[in-house]
Amino acid sequence: MSWQDSWKPAEVCPECQVEVTGRFCANCGQKQLSNRLNFYELLCDLVSRVTSFERGLLFTFWQMCLRPGTVAQQYVLGRQKSYTNPLTYFFLSVAAQLAAIWLLETPMREGLAKQFREQPNQEAFEKLNKMFDGNAVDIFIDSYFSAIQQAYLYCALLFFCFPFSVIVLWGQRLLGNRFTWGETSVFSLYIFGHSLFATAILSLLAAGFDMSWQLIFTAVLMLVLPQQAHTNFFPSGWLSRSLTLLSTLVSSMFLLLSIGGIFFISVMWAVASRIP
Repeated sequence: MSWQDSWKPAEVCPECQVEVTGRFCANCGQKQLSNRLNFYELLCDLVSRVTSFERGLLFTFWQMCLRPGTVAQQYVLGRQKSYTNPLTYFFLSVAAQLAAIWLLETPMREGLAKQFREQPNQEAFEKLNKMFDGNAVDIFIDSYFSAIQQAYLYCALLFFCFPFSVIVLWGQRLLGNRFTWGETSVFSLYIFGHSLFATAILSLLAAGFDMSWQLIFTAVLMLVLPQQAHTNFFPSGWLSRSLTLLSTLVSSMFLLLSIGGIFFISVMWAVASRIP
């Protein structure tokens, strides 16, 4: 007899093997199924996990708006059921950014193409366009989107979150504060993830505005949010706060250099692929 035919409501929790006495396990909190799982229940579980004010994404996002440092502090202290895992929060924010780019790709391409063609130095633009066989605009725009997408997929994690967490860890230890890499990583993932969420929402709301304003907002947010979160996570004092600012600036530089490197490689690859 197959497992489908032999299915019946569990008498012990499938997760921790403790006897079931209600809808939820008294030991681990696992929800117990009273009948076979159907698609409606699967969908409801997804909506519940996203919107729930107990370990829900919306709850974590709202708390990050109100008191970002407290969220990281509470997670480190063990209140992990109440908030979305910081790595999950970060990857969801990356998905939100990529979704925003996908939704706005057409108007963004049109805006970038217009800016390229309306350069004040038209002579330089014509030389550049001739150098790329009349395809300079397409090559640069494709390379720009490639660099931005790669930046969100892995550069943000490798060249911002990790450097920030390591730099601030070493600095805090020099100041005599005993943090671990896991603790500073929680702070970094929550803060940068929230910045990505906020800029993704802004991009959708301000789709008709000039992209330069969005970039300015992103830069300001990246500087202000770590300082706002610093208060309830790291020790007070101007040295400690300056360390958070320095870590932010250095990590931002690493991120920008990685994006610039990907852009350059993309342009070179596009040029090389057009050479017969």
